[in-house]
Amino acid sequence: MSQRAPFSPFIPALPASPLPDDLVFNSSAPISAKNELDLRAMLQVVDRNISDLDMLVNQLGKALRAATLSRTQHLEFSQRYREAVSPVRQVPDDILTHVFKIFVVSQNGALGEGSFINVGPSMILSHVNRRWRNVALHTPSIWAVISICVGDSFKGSLFILLQTWITRSGASPLSIDLSISAVHHTPQHRTLLDMLIQQSHRWKEVLLELPHGLYQSSSFPITRPTAQLVSVHLNVPASSQSSVFHTDGLFSATPSLRHVNIRNFSFSSNTFQWSTIKYLRIEQSWHMAQTTLLEALQLSVSLETFILVAPLFHHSPTTDISVTVHNLRTLQIHGNWAILDSLTTPLLEILHLQRGSSGSSHSIISFLGRTPVLGTVHVGSGVNISFLNDVVEPSPIRQLLIEVHRRGQEQPLLRLFTSRFLDELSQGKKGFPMLEELAFTVSDGDTRPEHLEFLADLRDIVMRLVWEIRRGNAGGSRFGRLKKIKVCVEGVEGSVGFEMFAALKELGIEGLEIVLERD
Repeated sequence: MSQRAPFSPFIPALPASPLPDDLVFNSSAPISAKNELDLRAMLQVVDRNISDLDMLVNQLGKALRAATLSRTQHLEFSQRYREAVSPVRQVPDDILTHVFKIFVVSQNGALGEGSFINVGPSMILSHVNRRWRNVALHTPSIWAVISICVGDSFKGSLFILLQTWITRSGASPLSIDLSISAVHHTPQHRTLLDMLIQQSHRWKEVLLELPHGLYQSSSFPITRPTAQLVSVHLNVPASSQSSVFHTDGLFSATPSLRHVNIRNFSFSSNTFQWSTIKYLRIEQSWHMAQTTLLEALQLSVSLETFILVAPLFHHSPTTDISVTVHNLRTLQIHGNWAILDSLTTPLLEILHLQRGSSGSSHSIISFLGRTPVLGTVHVGSGVNISFLNDVVEPSPIRQLLIEVHRRGQEQPLLRLFTSRFLDELSQGKKGFPMLEELAFTVSDGDTRPEHLEFLADLRDIVMRLVWEIRRGNAGGSRFGRLKKIKVCVEGVEGSVGFEMFAALKELGIEGLEIVLERD
């Protein structure tokens, strides 16, 4: 193809002046008749050039508009026909269906956001072209992922949109995510929830975050079987027990149930089919009955992870119930250690005691004696770590993670930890002969003098521990298995606090890794 010549319209140059500029612009003296004729002749040439340039500008404007229009037409034409040779055009429908499913699951857009209505990823896919629409409408599972987030009010068209999703999902198992953040719920909110409850026999995964009082006076109205239900997350921001949902028998016919997360839902031994549950998280804002919880745990023969976030139990006559949860691997307690007195977990591997825990150190010490394979203990900030000094029997713990703050009584507790725990551990009298990793996390830090003093105390603890290991390697102490000491300083502005620990890197010991992190 021959190369097209560049477009270059004729542009006239300015004519040369017949007189010097000084004579024309800087003198008021009259000019000669000949010079006047020459100037008039030059101005005629200039006026003719201006007229020619006006015509050229007009022609170029028309040409530019025509070229722009033609380019747009060519671009649309190209895009329309380019789709025919696009690689995605060659993708079979079954592969396209699989891509659609992955896309819908990866999106978090809700059908309703506050007072607005969003179309959702499924609707977007169905409006790309005729083929995609046909594939989308024949893929019920992409319409079976329903996420709704509404506040005090929302548009009535949300009901139409929800019904569209329910209809197009066919008989596919439903993944429901309904969040109602209304301060004052209305009949509209009740209707929205009822539309989803009518499909409860198809629920596979359900997450309900509801305002208290929506079903306060009656039981939660799920009466149809939920045999394919795998995951349940029920959340009500209740301030007292009177505003929780009553769930007796609610999910009792759920042979596939594996994951349960409930907050402020009262439950009993027949609320769920407890025997199939592998993950259980219970959070209550009010005092709960210990007997009820123990009965549920006794039935949870498949339970592997249990998280309890609750205040003290109801005051009740002392119960002799002792429960063995045979398959429990991970236990996390927020707020109440008393449950440990009644638990035996022969296969427990990870124990996490979180901020606000209450109960005597005897509870935890006794419980540790019933965890023969426990490998990791995570002590959250705010927990009184002095119970570590009361471990009498050698523990199998290999990893000990301790979160500390400058707030409260952590600083004297750390000194207690230094004076008793390290002394007795180094002498082999108590403690953790299998300990391989000791980690400290300091969070919510700052650079004020009192906090830097606290960091210095922690540094001294770690340095003393390193020196004890050095001495113990020669004297045969119980530190022989420790392989890693880790310090993570979170939220410290600048590098002052972090640099305090730099000296630890110089205390090299063969076989001991010292790790410093800053978050």
